[in-house]
Amino acid sequence: MNNEIKNFFLCLKGSALSFDFYNKIIKQSLYRTLIYLSYLSILVAFFGGIFFFVYIQMDLKPFLKKVVQDVPAFTVENGKMTTASAETVIMNKRGLCLVIYPGDDKKEAEDILESLDGTNKVLLSNEAIITSNNYTISYFSWNDVLNFFNFLGINKLTDRFFTTLLSLSDFLPLLLFPVWIVLYFVRMITWVIYFTAFGFLFLKISETRTIEKKRDSLLYVFNISAYASTPGAILVILFLSLFYLFDLWLKPEQFLSMYIIVYIAFFIGAYLNLKKKYESGEKI
Repeated sequence: MNNEIKNFFLCLKGSALSFDFYNKIIKQSLYRTLIYLSYLSILVAFFGGIFFFVYIQMDLKPFLKKVVQDVPAFTVENGKMTTASAETVIMNKRGLCLVIYPGDDKKEAEDILESLDGTNKVLLSNEAIITSNNYTISYFSWNDVLNFFNFLGINKLTDRFFTTLLSLSDFLPLLLFPVWIVLYFVRMITWVIYFTAFGFLFLKISETRTIEKKRDSLLYVFNISAYASTPGAILVILFLSLFYLFDLWLKPEQFLSMYIIVYIAFFIGAYLNLKKKYESGEKI
């Protein structure tokens, strides 16, 4: 087998820079394609972990230190939060915001979050935890949070408990690394399956025969779809670097549109190049 196909980094380079490369991998086994996708997932998780670690050292740790020093005493019990402060307390640092809101007004809580600058904002109210990333707002009632901790034998939460959890932030990249690998691999396989289906539709519409054996066409199109995901993976790494290192955040729909456009462009480019080679009589 060609050494270029065996070497992950040569495959990474070839699938991102050369449509001719796809002619070399179109007939490789499903096993090798899945191995490549696994390595690609590890690569994305590796860079994500590095960027996250730098983010923790530069921004999160100083912010958490400020939180530990300034957070007012509070207790969460029986589905309610009580706090020693009668005023709203706001702590923020470059994209991070924590608000202690001693009230029950959901609309006022949302208005407070919207008025603050920051990519990641968390508000603790008497009734719930409210999170916002400037585009979506999520609610987690204290009852649901306490039900989760009840499994650990904890029925009351305090400010000291939360600050102790926050002090473990140095271990987050290590703990999240395997989770990122699995999640990205599952997400990548899902997109590859989508684009395999798209590939068959594209082949049918084009009414051209570039696959020598029809029974092998599923594997061939799957291989093209898998390797065409490489530029998208590089885009994900770029997106993570912009977010963690420079606090630049794209809306999910914006990033998804970019990802799909790049994916389709490389899939169609690889297919058209393959079609050209096949019609010219060149052996693939």
